[in-house]
Amino acid sequence: MDKPLIYFCISMVIGCLCAFILKNNLVLDVAIAASFFICIFLTCEKKYTLIMVGFFILGFLSFNFYFDINLDNKSSYTVRIITKNKFYAVGSYEGRNINISGNIFDVNEGEKIRATGEFKKDIDYSKGNLGTLKVKYIENSQEDIISHLYSFRKNIYRKFYWRLGENNTAKIMSVAFGDTSYLSMEDKYDFKKLGIVHVISVSGLHMVIIFKSLESFLNLEISIIVAAIYAIFTGAQAATLRSLIMIIILKLSKKFSKNYDAFSALSMAAMVLLMAKPYYVIDIGFALSFLSTLGISLFYKKLSKILYRLPDKINESVSLTLSAQSLSMPYVLFTIKNFALGFLLGDLFLIPMYSVIVVLSNIALVTCFIQPIFNILCMLINIVMAAISGGTSLLVKISPPMVYMSTINIIFILSLYPCYIFIKKGYEKFKFAPIILGLAIIIYQYNFFPKIDQVSLKSGSGFIVRYKGNNILISNYKIDNDEEKSELQGRFNVNSFMTNFEADYKIIINKKYLIYIPKAQGINNVIQVTSLDNNSSVIDLRGDRLRYKTVNWIENYAIMKIDINKENKKIDLPKSNIDFEIFMDKVIVYEY
Repeated sequence: MDKPLIYFCISMVIGCLCAFILKNNLVLDVAIAASFFICIFLTCEKKYTLIMVGFFILGFLSFNFYFDINLDNKSSYTVRIITKNKFYAVGSYEGRNINISGNIFDVNEGEKIRATGEFKKDIDYSKGNLGTLKVKYIENSQEDIISHLYSFRKNIYRKFYWRLGENNTAKIMSVAFGDTSYLSMEDKYDFKKLGIVHVISVSGLHMVIIFKSLESFLNLEISIIVAAIYAIFTGAQAATLRSLIMIIILKLSKKFSKNYDAFSALSMAAMVLLMAKPYYVIDIGFALSFLSTLGISLFYKKLSKILYRLPDKINESVSLTLSAQSLSMPYVLFTIKNFALGFLLGDLFLIPMYSVIVVLSNIALVTCFIQPIFNILCMLINIVMAAISGGTSLLVKISPPMVYMSTINIIFILSLYPCYIFIKKGYEKFKFAPIILGLAIIIYQYNFFPKIDQVSLKSGSGFIVRYKGNNILISNYKIDNDEEKSELQGRFNVNSFMTNFEADYKIIINKKYLIYIPKAQGINNVIQVTSLDNNSSVIDLRGDRLRYKTVNWIENYAIMKIDINKENKKIDLPKSNIDFEIFMDKVIVYEY
């Protein structure tokens, strides 16, 4: 088996995923696990098969061990404060994330506290969060090297603030030190639109710059120690630790005269991180970091050869950007459902300047106690930031808008690539596949029969009425933000916006049914569907409650998967999973 670490890593990832899926769907979990075992038993040598099964079990157990811990019976808790705002904090208890509320006004980020309180279990698997600790009082707090690093980061913010102003300092803290808490929503949107949001995550770009700088005047061992301290100082995010582990493997392989393999190093980094934080397997930041690195390893040299006519620096930048996007873009489309078309402009013109900021800011960090040198560096930083500000303003104006897509459209776009591959290999019949897929999507989105979806929105909720290409969103608050409208158009294929914030809405469907959405009251929306023939109410939806009225199985309506023997029966359904269609004088309610 060539490069066995890759297979061991895949086994561990599938083990973690199976542990997560088991919490929600036993049948799907068994199907995935069985398929995996059949594949490895049929394709791998016996000794490697046993090792891969071992790593699968390791991933499965590590995920369960992380979340299956009982905190309810404790009277006091020792917690490290990771992030904090005025009302709540996120802490680390025995390496596990928990929310913290209550009497925490006097605690600071980085501190290790012993607190008395009540813990309520409420697991959020995507964030590795076990629940919320409501603190009654704090027994004591401890300071150590980590708390001093957090305190030093606050002090360096103040120093930059007095020299560079609030806006520039916020960008420096984000780009150079990974602290995005000071960054405004407008700046975050600019980073997002220009496709350079990765610059505010301390990752390979930052660690390579830092490590090369350290190696120029320190030996390897001390450079590794200082780089590890820098990783903790910047928050020890998944991308930071991934790049640190890969750099260490690279440097040690050279020292011990071993060949460095990027794929094996990437696999080792993933396995180490999943052992410590198994929830990373469903973490978007973790996935994007590894997919981008894998894309660079696979396609950078090939793209560089294809673009050989470009000047070297431009070739390098474009090849690096496109190879990083090759695998991360499909993942972004499926998870975040948006894509920045202006990513090339941002990477070509802004990333080089931000690289200079990373270098200057870290030199300023080291020399902050020498005031004259710090002042000179701040002057240089200010000049570069002025250039970045002007460049950002110009690029934001000329860059194409963000593209938002629904899942069905994403599937169609991504399916074009395998169709192209098959056609290129001589399977001519696949040239009809995009046409068939396109027609299927058009039929799916046209909605020949009326349909209503209830959706959760940024500041409330709403209903989408769909019928023959008309997709009307009625929200319980005014949507004035063009960015939010664009996002909703992409995600939900909406072409009209209305609000029942100030008035009732009545929509007649197929001259048979009246959809009545009264003026919004509070955060919950209300909807009623009435038959125009006899003015009888078919469905009432109020908040999280779905009430069925005037239901008669034989004469009027059919409701699937619902016991309709009793009139006016109530049932709880999740908000996001309520769909119904009116078809052949019958109301069909779908549950998922």
